[in-house]
Amino acid sequence: MSRPGGGLEEEHPARALPQGDLGDQQKTDVAGPVRAAIAAPDTRVVGIVLNAVDDFLLKSDQLRPRWGAGDVQLLLAVLAAAEEAGRVVVVTSDHGHVLDAGSEARNLGQSDRWRPDDGTPAADEVVLAGRRVAAQHGGRIIVPWSERVRYGVKKNGYHGLTLRT
Repeated sequence: MSRPGGGLEEEHPARALPQGDLGDQQKTDVAGPVRAAIAAPDTRVVGIVLNAVDDFLLKSDQLRPRWGAGDVQLLLAVLAAAEEAGRVVVVTSDHGHVLDAGSEARNLGQSDRWRPDDGTPAADEVVLAGRRVAAQHGGRIIVPWSERVRYGVKKNGYHGLTLRT
C-alpha cells in the first residue's frame, strides 16, 4: 500500500543491474549483491541485462550453436535466485537479431541493417520515412526487406532495425 503523497515506485524502487555486475568471479553463480537485490522484498522490480546474443554476433562465425537457457551464461543462476525469492521472471529482448545466412554486403556504412537514403533503393530494399526515423538522416533511410542484405562488415548476425521515437 502506498503512503499519502508517495507511490509504490518511491516505496519499492526498481533496480537495473548491468551485465558486468551479475556474476561471481568464476561466472558460475549470481554475485552476492545481485542475489540480495533479487531477494529484497522492498524492491518490486529487478531488471537484469544479459547480452549473450549481442556478444555472440560480434565474434567468429565458426559455430552455429543451438540456443537454450543453459547456454546463456548466468541465466540459470538468475532464474534459480528468482525462484528462491518467489519472483516472477519476464524475459524480453530490446530488438530482433538477424542471423547471417549468406548475406550480401552493400554500401558499407554506418549500420548493419540500414543506409542513408540516396534515392536509389534496390529491388530488395525499401525507403522508411517519418518522425520515428533518425533526424540526422533527414527522416529517411533505406532498409532491406530481405535478411540476405547487410550494410556492415560480415558478422555472425546483426541487430534488427531500431527506430527512434
